[in-house]
Amino acid sequence: MCGIVGYVGDKKAASILYGGLKRLEYRGYDSSGIAVNDGLNIDVVKKKGKLEQLKDSIKDNVNGGTTGIGHTRWATHGQPSDTNSHPHSDCGNNFVIAHNGIIENFQNIKKYLKDEGHVFQSETDTEVIAHLLEDYYEEDILKALKKTVNRLEGSYALTILSKYDPDKIYVARKDSPLIIGIGENENYIASDIPAFLGETRDFYILEDGEFAVINKEQIDIYDFNLEPKDKEIYHVDWDPEMAEKQGYDHFMLKEIHEQPDAVRRLMANRVTPEGIELEELNLDKKFIDNLNKVQKSIEMLESMQEKGITLPADKKELLTKVKRASLQLTVEKKKLGKEIKELTDEINNSPAAVVKVKDCIFSGVQILTSHDKKIILNKLLGCKFKEENKEIRQISD
Repeated sequence: MCGIVGYVGDKKAASILYGGLKRLEYRGYDSSGIAVNDGLNIDVVKKKGKLEQLKDSIKDNVNGGTTGIGHTRWATHGQPSDTNSHPHSDCGNNFVIAHNGIIENFQNIKKYLKDEGHVFQSETDTEVIAHLLEDYYEEDILKALKKTVNRLEGSYALTILSKYDPDKIYVARKDSPLIIGIGENENYIASDIPAFLGETRDFYILEDGEFAVINKEQIDIYDFNLEPKDKEIYHVDWDPEMAEKQGYDHFMLKEIHEQPDAVRRLMANRVTPEGIELEELNLDKKFIDNLNKVQKSIEMLESMQEKGITLPADKKELLTKVKRASLQLTVEKKKLGKEIKELTDEINNSPAAVVKVKDCIFSGVQILTSHDKKIILNKLLGCKFKEENKEIRQISD
């Protein structure tokens, strides 16, 4: 759970970025860094370890610029180190970026870029993004960013500084959260609202495939085709104190005690007189029919056995395997359904029951959606999905 922050305005960015990162410490990290653009240079300072170590380095190594980005990192590609910490830059330090997420095809991109003459400083997947921007830049940063993300496979929340446009921050999002805080003659960027809740209550919540260009007076948002897009402002009612530890020694303790209320909010529109609504599962008729077909085939084979008809060895083995898996799944589903029914009766009166409902529902969702609908058939049949139709036909035959 890395953290991202950004600021553009009239104030010195370094202290604001540091404060935002401090408020995102609950996300966990092993290193941190900031980059500040003063119009002439982009100074980058990054350190392995706690934010206090970064603070000591900021004093003497960062300019007084009013545009900047920051990052706290959990190491994924490359060990925790000063060099592997974010932000990262291209060969000429013309593009400096911070990134949350994982670029799955970075090795192939890195090989291509090395062949083109790019020199890398870190072991991270993130650095390829800065070099791709350098490679694609032709007087238009937004177009270069679009070409860059077209090459990426994986997830990203990106914040970008550039010497070519020093008063702006460019951002893009896919599968990693990114928000923009709206101020007066200043604007903010973060991976989570608490980073700048003390500065503003109004935010844009970016969606997958969106880009934005932010300066101190304006926020321009674009869809994936770079068409301008209007977005609704999200106003936050809760205050900064609610986002802090509220007297608990650790954020983990705070989150444990907040679970009953969090589950109430989560389930408010899902618990109905008819039961629990989980529309996202999208269990269509064809899928249910397939499951019913398997069940009927099992019943047919069982009936043949009861009548003394000898089954071929392969069908006998298959029946045993399917029955075992089917029985296990049936027991789990019945147990889950019973617990949900019992506990939802108490949902408005008992915080403890709410937590149990959450646990049951979450475990149920995990059973039903682990890797999409295919997993249900995998569990039921005890075989790989690519063999599913073959197995069903064998049973039906």
